[in-house]
Amino acid sequence: MGGRAEHVKRLPIVFGPVLNVFAHVRASAECRVKEFLDSLSAKDRAKLFKLFELMANVGRIQDGTKFKRLDGDVWEFKVRGQDTGLRVTCYRSGNLLILLSGFPKKEDEADPGEVSRAKRLMEEDRLMHSKNQQGD
Repeated sequence: MGGRAEHVKRLPIVFGPVLNVFAHVRASAECRVKEFLDSLSAKDRAKLFKLFELMANVGRIQDGTKFKRLDGDVWEFKVRGQDTGLRVTCYRSGNLLILLSGFPKKEDEADPGEVSRAKRLMEEDRLMHSKNQQGD
């Protein structure tokens, strides 16, 4: 990750009584989730934000068609967009929910490449924020 990794941060998305939702920002200042959300129509973006707000306010989404575990600590939000399915991957860390990446999806099955990408982003986020908490 080199010397730039210490600049990894999080972008606030939604604050709630149960969870605070943030988007992972990479060392390069790239924020996959923000880029994805910005590319969506207002209607599709609102569908995802409704789920983010529900998670922030309640701490869970019981509907497995809207939120499910992909692999280990990686989960995904799922909504039906105007043209295709929309997915946002995330993981939970205490009272934080960290959004990792977003992508359109035509099939219901998890794309192994997207799961791998989400796992890499999760590990990057965990590593950098554990260092920050230790005083680095």
